[in-house]
Amino acid sequence: MFCFRQTLALAAIAFALANPSLAQNNPTQQAKPRPAHVKTLSLPDDVAASLLTMPQVRVAAAAKDGIPTFLKGDIGTIKPVNPRAVAASDLAPVIKKVAAVFRLAEHDLTATKTVTDNLGFTHINYDQTKNGLPVVGTRLSVHVKRDGTVYAVTGNAHGKDNVPTVPTVSSSTATAIVHSWHAATNSTTSYKRLVYVVSTTDHEMHLAHEISNSGISGSVSPFRELVYVDAVDGRIVDCHSLIMPAEAIEVNYCTWIWSYEDQENYLAAILTRQLNPYTNHYITSSNNSACNTNFTYLDNAWNFYHDNFSCDSVDNSGLMLTSFVHYYYSSAHYPYNISGYVNNAYWDSADNSIKYGAGSGTHYKDWVSALDLTAHELTHGVTQFSSGLIYANEPGAINESMSDIMGASCNAYINGLGDDTWKFGKDLINSGAPDALRYMNDPTADYIGQYNPYSKDYYCDEIWIGPNVSPSDNNDYGWVHYTPVQLRA
Repeated sequence: MFCFRQTLALAAIAFALANPSLAQNNPTQQAKPRPAHVKTLSLPDDVAASLLTMPQVRVAAAAKDGIPTFLKGDIGTIKPVNPRAVAASDLAPVIKKVAAVFRLAEHDLTATKTVTDNLGFTHINYDQTKNGLPVVGTRLSVHVKRDGTVYAVTGNAHGKDNVPTVPTVSSSTATAIVHSWHAATNSTTSYKRLVYVVSTTDHEMHLAHEISNSGISGSVSPFRELVYVDAVDGRIVDCHSLIMPAEAIEVNYCTWIWSYEDQENYLAAILTRQLNPYTNHYITSSNNSACNTNFTYLDNAWNFYHDNFSCDSVDNSGLMLTSFVHYYYSSAHYPYNISGYVNNAYWDSADNSIKYGAGSGTHYKDWVSALDLTAHELTHGVTQFSSGLIYANEPGAINESMSDIMGASCNAYINGLGDDTWKFGKDLINSGAPDALRYMNDPTADYIGQYNPYSKDYYCDEIWIGPNVSPSDNNDYGWVHYTPVQLRA
């Protein structure tokens, strides 16, 4: 069983947030007959026609172009081959008729994950392809009751006509564009693949080159991202961070000088569980105090998810929890012309670990000092393995605010609810103002300094980076830390 009660809600928010804002049919044209149950909705004619075969289904939410993002009702009934486990193959007849509602063909959808929650409901995720290429940024999820009734379909997967099929910008040109685009000079760029991507900025589908870009900026701020270059006009249309930091801004007060050997001994703790209790506790760092603190907080966060949501680690399959304290980049071991301690903490999806900096010595304590921060970063792992929210713009902001919420919840579960529960990262602050990283009870109370002066209590990408600006580490990937989508709900 898994903690998908909240992650399904998270996915529903990500894929069905848009309020229907749909153009009306041209009154001078004769509209085709529509099913009675969709007459009040401004759905495209072909979508409305495809719903004729499902009279008990209604569109609960739709995107601006009228393509549904949330179907609910009696969508169909399946009889699993194995009565105790619904499989993707059992859903083939349902997928065939549902796909048309989203302007898709059955072969455009590939089942990637099946999860049964603690209510016995089954949720199957489908990735989308188009013209034989993967579509990045879309998903369809089918939800099945214990009796085999398909009661909902959610997601933003959709067909799109008149999209390019042949790139006119070469892969080498796209790679060079990314290398010159990024502000940091200490970066490594490599070509990945040709895809379609639905941009988190303009929400359009682009034929694009996917480029891997990673490195360290001037303040010892690591970045690892996937950049998408339009394969027709060479524009950068999206950028997804693969690193999820606790704070957007790196304040480089670090003054520690360790020997080379100590710089490389940053492994903090590995927590494994064989049922109960935990069985191994490895400490190899020279700073045992920080390691022990981190191990305790990892254990607290693991127990929070296990006790409240029946989660077995972040992937619900017992994934070993690994973290690194006093994480250090050495120019002798990395292809970057910079060395130093990371003054932040972040979830690294490359190796599914949390990496902690040593602190500033003035404003910040050691980055392992706050339980809510550890639970926050661990929640990025839960999100990665469940809803898979992209870390940019609106989905990135939802990703961040969910981590803030679960971090505060873990803190309250372990230490009890208090006035400071809503001050995220308060235990990290050594002295000075602000006295927390973020203020969940009043997002506008924090000060961001050189960027925007305060967080907002709502999300609007036009306000944050502009409708035609790609997310990057220069703008916090669309100000994901300062657009707390759910904190004011």
